Amino acid sequence: MKQPFMTYFEHLSKLAFVANKKTLFLAHLLSRMEFDETIKIMYVDLSPMVKRDILKAIGAKSNNPLSLASQYIQSLQKAGLIKSIGSSRFMIDPMSYSYAKYVPKALREKSSKIFIQHVFSQDDEGFTETFVQDEYGKVTKL
Repeated sequence: MKQPFMTYFEHLSKLAFVANKKTLFLAHLLSRMEFDETIKIMYVDLSPMVKRDILKAIGAKSNNPLSLASQYIQSLQKAGLIKSIGSSRFMIDPMSYSYAKYVPKALREKSSKIFIQHVFSQDDEGFTETFVQDEYGKVTKL
């Protein structure tokens, strides 16, 4: 069965409801995503320390940083970009960020290149291979 073709317009329109630092906050959430093998979803764990680190990285200053982070999270939830799954964990909307083979977080952090090769045949059926090259030049096929 072929995977569905996906346009991003509908999903990117969600970004119209968030702006400025909230968009940067979302970008940091995306970079911190991890794949849970048990329940098969991408999630991000937002402990208080992580929230403070993200706010510091995006240059958002506040007397109460956890309150500011909560406001950003509420805006992202209202826009439908993230959803709470309990225990300070949030699921990122999977339809907004395509289908792909997921590169584990540990490998993403130490890799210098991540690339995908699409191979198609005459029957218009194909397959995708994902490769990661670390900082030492070693290539790993996922």
